[in-house]
Amino acid sequence: MELTEKQKQDFYKLFTKELLDYDGHTQLFADAILHHFESVPLDGLVSLRPKKLYHCTTLKKAKRYRDTGAILQPVRGFNNITAAMAWCMRTGRTIIYEFDVKPEFTHKLPDHHNEFGEAWWTEEDIKNYKCAWSASS
Repeated sequence: MELTEKQKQDFYKLFTKELLDYDGHTQLFADAILHHFESVPLDGLVSLRPKKLYHCTTLKKAKRYRDTGAILQPVRGFNNITAAMAWCMRTGRTIIYEFDVKPEFTHKLPDHHNEFGEAWWTEEDIKNYKCAWSASS
């Protein structure tokens, strides 16, 4: 996976800011980490996958989830509620569910990302979820 120039700059800002106090070799350390990430797909690293997703749905589907006792796989969601809100506004969905996922069963979607976050899917049935936001009555 090739990182964009902006992603590289954001990466340097993040790591050089945190490591600046430790030693004078911060830039070399960030270079080594950046080189590693360029050779390994980011979504392949389990530690970088989200542990929580936000799933956008409709009232009709929410009733089906309640009747079946689960959101059946594959379950799609965003890595933060802001990205999920943007998706709801775009698609007209009115409910956002929040749930925990096991990172080893979670994969990045090839599309659906937006400027606020990333879209992921999990191969688990989700039985424990809570309503994070609703515009439905």
